[in-house]
Parts: sequence; structure tokens; C-alpha cells
Amino acid sequence: MRSQKLAAVVATVAGCFLFLSGGVASRPGIVSAQDAATPDSAPVWFREDFSTRANRWRLFDLGKAAITFEDSTLVLRANPANYALWTIPDTDLKPDRYAMKVQVKLNGGDDDARAGMIIGYRTDSDMLVLVASRQGSVYLGRHYFGIWSDVIPPTQVNLEPDQPITLEAVLDSGHGLRLFANSQPAGQTTLKDFQASRFGLYALSGQEGGIDAAFLSFTVSDSQ
Repeated sequence: MRSQKLAAVVATVAGCFLFLSGGVASRPGIVSAQDAATPDSAPVWFREDFSTRANRWRLFDLGKAAITFEDSTLVLRANPANYALWTIPDTDLKPDRYAMKVQVKLNGGDDDARAGMIIGYRTDSDMLVLVASRQGSVYLGRHYFGIWSDVIPPTQVNLEPDQPITLEAVLDSGHGLRLFANSQPAGQTTLKDFQASRFGLYALSGQEGGIDAAFLSFTVSDSQ
């Protein structure tokens, strides 16, 4: 299959793969606004504002898909439909609790295109991912051997049109996970199969094709 051949090329260049996403829940739950998460004084273990072209991120450009530095952002871009791409920083940090926060602006793609962060990276075939669409749908999903599945039902939050989205995942020492989008609660669960893992950035084009996600900042802090 053409998608398999393209996936192999992407894996060779940058560890990214092509896959068809699984079904999305038909009606996300709706939540109300509430302030989020960790204090500003929490120790920061990893910080990136993409202001320099540090060689800590895996980059590539295949024309149809690319991960590149542009104007003090890290851009994940793809033209084909149902195309996932991601990048992992060059760090061995594997926190067993955390408050991860990413700020991303979706500059292109259809309504179900989404972007965010990998909050549990085991391998390129096994990742736990938190992403959001421009329509305010927030997804916690597992990318497992090329298949996307929702871990919890998607949540709907209020977003300002054409403004950056801030996603946050807070994992406590008991492996309870709370999710936020622009300081609004976006779901919670307990990770029963939790393993301390690496992390990264993630984007998925929609069914009509296209994703253009510009990442502005990414931090990993202590959740305690």
C-alpha cells in the first residue's frame, strides 16, 4: 500500500508514520470553565520556547509533510488526509509524575485536524496523546501500531477563534490524570498501565486533509 511505503520513508527520516485514525466519538461532552492546574513555583524539568534552532528535536521535510523551525515556532505540517506526525526531544527524562503544558496554534487543516502533545511515549508504535481541534474538541487517545483509539470520550471546550490553544496534562503520583484546555477542565482518568515515559509533540491531519500546527512553547514541571 502507498501509505505503508510513505510510513516507512517517514520512519527512516524522522520516526514519524502514516496511519488512518480510528473513529471519533459522535458527540463530545461539554464542560464549564475552571482555573487549571499547577502553581507557577513548581520545579521545571524541561522547557522549550523554540526561539533557537537547537538540535534537540527531530526535524524533516518531505514536501507532503514536514517538521521545521519557522519564526520562533516548531511547525508540524502535512497535506495528506489522516496523516500523523510527531517529534521527540533529545532528552532521557522520564517523569513518573508531571504537569506538561503546550501552547499551539492551528493555522490550517479541516475541522477535525488536531494537534498537541505526547504525554507518554514508549515507542513510535505506542504513545499516549493529548490533542485539540480548532473547534474546541479535546482528545486523549492512544496511538498504537498506527491505530488511534480514544482513551476517554472527547470533551468540548470554548476556544477563541484563531488564537493559540494551551493544553495541560497533570499526572499525580497515584497516576491520576487531569486534562485542561485554556484553563478549562477537559477530562480526567486513572492510568492503570502507567509507565514512566518520554514525551513530545504531535499533529494529525483531518479526513479532508491538511494540518499546519505551530508550537509556541512546551514545558514539563513537577505536579506536586
